[in-house]
Amino acid sequence: MLKGKDRRQSVRYKAGKLVVSVKPIDSDQRPDRVRAIDFNCNGLSFTTSAPHYAADQPIVLDIQLDDIQLHDIQAVIRHADNGRIGVQFDFSSPHMQSLHILDALERIEGLLHTSRAAIVPTGVRKMRKRDRYSDKH
Repeated sequence: MLKGKDRRQSVRYKAGKLVVSVKPIDSDQRPDRVRAIDFNCNGLSFTTSAPHYAADQPIVLDIQLDDIQLHDIQAVIRHADNGRIGVQFDFSSPHMQSLHILDALERIEGLLHTSRAAIVPTGVRKMRKRDRYSDKH
């Protein structure tokens, strides 16, 4: 799992096809249906009109893409600003470390990757440029 600024170096993929529901951890409320923006194996971002999400808050997600359905995905909100929320998956529990969860997250990223919907952060652009020039030597 990448931490700090390194996680922003990971390619993120447009996630409009994802069906995502979210709720605070240990909450009895119904999950809020949110609009996914981008996704990778480390986390995702979404927009919501629900006012009860804040940075460093643990949440639980349900994620669905085609035939892949994941429930009780644990995450921590890393960024919350004007309804745009960025979360990082929390791999500290045995549930999140299970091969089923890890494989499904990779399959989702692979499906989004094949749709050629990458949102490439500046750091990855620089790495690709460096790699392109290193091939010529």
